[in-house]
Amino acid sequence: TLTEKEYATMAKNFIDSKAFIIVDAQCGFMPANENETSRKPGFGELGVTGGDRIIPNINTLTRLLGERGVFIATTQDWHPLETAHFSKTPNFINTWPVHCVANTPGAALHPDLDVAEDPMLAERFIKGDTACTSPENDTSYSGALAYNSTSLTTLPDRLRERQHTDIY
Repeated sequence: TLTEKEYATMAKNFIDSKAFIIVDAQCGFMPANENETSRKPGFGELGVTGGDRIIPNINTLTRLLGERGVFIATTQDWHPLETAHFSKTPNFINTWPVHCVANTPGAALHPDLDVAEDPMLAERFIKGDTACTSPENDTSYSGALAYNSTSLTTLPDRLRERQHTDIY
């Protein structure tokens, strides 16, 4: 049988291997008119119908996992205004309407997210902030290319550094 200390070590190692990533829960991807909050600027730029219904679940998971010491990160599109990612006639495969432009309301995290109110709850990683010259060299689709704009550490490097093996 294991001692209480051995159980505690096992539990800590279990928690330490986990990470929770909130992917692109930004105003620009939220519907424009579903609720009172959604009537703010930036909502609906490239809205997903019902997208804001996930916010309470994300907050519950953030609270429960954060209380247990699980690493939490967010990714955010952070596009320049001029990029081949955008088109006036988007094909919705590799060109899109203008959305989530850096430092605009559409690029902000949904205001009802706990991590939007308290940035200490999660580490923020941005992607797509470099103008691409063609859809083929677009870096905005993958969290593997997301990075912390303060430390310049990529999300995959942070996960490896912290030895996270189970990503949710």
